[in-house]
Amino acid sequence: DDILDAKNSIKGDLVGVCENLSSILNSSVMCSKLKDGLRVVLVGPPNSGKSSLFNCLLGEDRVIVSGVPGTTRDTIESWHEIKGVSVCFVDTAGLWETKDFLEKRGIEKTNQEVFRADILLILDEHDPVAVFKTISDKVKHKSVILINSKCDDGVLKNKTSDVLPISSKNNIGIDDLLYNISNIVSSMMASLPNNYFFTTTRQRLIIENVLDDLEKLIQSSLSLNLDIISSLLWGVVKNFDNLFESIDSNDIINNIFSKFCVGK
Repeated sequence: DDILDAKNSIKGDLVGVCENLSSILNSSVMCSKLKDGLRVVLVGPPNSGKSSLFNCLLGEDRVIVSGVPGTTRDTIESWHEIKGVSVCFVDTAGLWETKDFLEKRGIEKTNQEVFRADILLILDEHDPVAVFKTISDKVKHKSVILINSKCDDGVLKNKTSDVLPISSKNNIGIDDLLYNISNIVSSMMASLPNNYFFTTTRQRLIIENVLDDLEKLIQSSLSLNLDIISSLLWGVVKNFDNLFESIDSNDIINNIFSKFCVGK
């Protein structure tokens, strides 16, 4: 019974450590995004008004606009600041099936930008919801704004309440779009805990590895004897040595097992 109580106590302590590490990891990832800048990516079929909206958001003609599908074959970026956070607007090639080599390369880069995006502006002249469904598996956990483009008379063609009508030609809905983007940025900043952390990529990888080791240990802790648990924890502690500076592994192990008699 004493051994089982000891294992349950250790398991509870490890669960608490995992929760704290997950919080550190999540806050550090968000801090890195806010520090390095958020990516707002415009996505949609060819000739859906992405480049026109991109130019409208920038207040200048950075991209050639044409009625010919596939005019944009590369990604184009422009950096701005919203709520004190650097934001990179990215125009992309249209999502469509093609055999043209250059167009296929452009679509590959679009898919890369979708993966990198923090906020996605999904445009379509007719049904942005349908476009969203075609890439929904790629955009989980990303902020998405659905845009019914080319609403030059101000009337929403798609009657879904979650869709924003936009006319780049007549400057309709642009302020609403910027307001929505600003709210998302504010929400991201508000989601940070009071005590948040900046970590390097190397440090995040170490924390991820430690979390993985601890979660495996938690799952099997009740079936292992205390000597093996102690040995595995030693390995976890050694991983922590690489985070900042060397720490005394014996002190940590002794502290965890201070109230137990290991080996009896």
